[in-house]
Amino acid sequence: MEMTYKFNFLSLILGLFILSACGIHSQLPQNTDPKTTTQDSIIIDHKQFAIDQLDALYIVSPDDELIKLNTQNQVQFKYSNSRLGAITSINVSDPLATICFYEDFQTIVLLDRTLNPLSEINLADWGFNNITATCNAGNNQLWVYDASDMQLAQMAKDRNTPIRTFPINLHTDDSFIIKKMLVNQENIYCLSAKGNIYKISLIGESLQKILGNEQYIDFQFSGNRLLVLDKKGQIYHYKNPLELKPLAYPLAQKGKWGYRDGGLIFGDGGKIWVVGS
Repeated sequence: MEMTYKFNFLSLILGLFILSACGIHSQLPQNTDPKTTTQDSIIIDHKQFAIDQLDALYIVSPDDELIKLNTQNQVQFKYSNSRLGAITSINVSDPLATICFYEDFQTIVLLDRTLNPLSEINLADWGFNNITATCNAGNNQLWVYDASDMQLAQMAKDRNTPIRTFPINLHTDDSFIIKKMLVNQENIYCLSAKGNIYKISLIGESLQKILGNEQYIDFQFSGNRLLVLDKKGQIYHYKNPLELKPLAYPLAQKGKWGYRDGGLIFGDGGKIWVVGS
C-alpha cells in the first residue's frame, strides 16, 4: 500500500511538472521578426527575377532560361536562346512585351505574354554602338541608352529612327554608364555603373542626381514608391534627398528582390521567399 501511494504521488508530481512546462512553452512569444519569419517560399535556382503588374514572376535560371510563374508559383512558360548567350536584364513593365536584353550581342528580344518571340532587334541596325540599358516606354516604344555618346533615345519597336533623343552629355559633366533604367510617370530613373541614381524629367528635359556617394546597386518601384538598394544590402524608401528611410528586412542582393502581391520578396540564388509588406 505504501509503495503504491508513493508511486501515485510521484506520478502526480511528474504530471504537474509536464503540464506546467507545456503551459509555459505555450505562452512564449512567437517570433514575428520579418528577418527570420517567412510566409511563402519557392525553391528554384535563379540569377535574377522580376515581377510584372499582374504579379507573375519571371526568373532567369543559371542557364539563362527565362521562366514565367503564375501567382500560384506554377511554371507557365519558358524561353531560352543559347545563340545570344547570357541575359543581361529583363524588363516586365509591359506583360505583353517583355524585354530580354543581351548586352554582349547588343540585341533585344521582345516576348509576348507566353514568352514567344515577337521580334529580335539588332541594336547595331538602329545605329547604336554600346547600349548598356533599355526599358519599355509604352505605346509600343523603347528607351535605350548608348554609352558611347551618352545619348538616351526613344525608339519605336518596329522602326530604326529615333522618335526623340535626350543628350545626357549636355546636362552633366559626369561621364557615366547607365546599367538600369525604369520609367515612372513622366520620369526616367537611372542607375549608373558608379552607383548613383538619377532622375530624368521627360517634360522639362532635365537631369537630376537624386542619390550620390556611389553606394547603390539596384532600385525598384512599388507603385510610385521608389525603393533603393545599397552595396551593403540595405533597402531604403526614397522620398526626397533629405528623407531616406531604411526598411527592416533581410539584406538583399542585386536583381533578387522586389514586390509581389503587396509583399517584399527576396532571393538567395536557390530560394525565393516573401517576408512582409
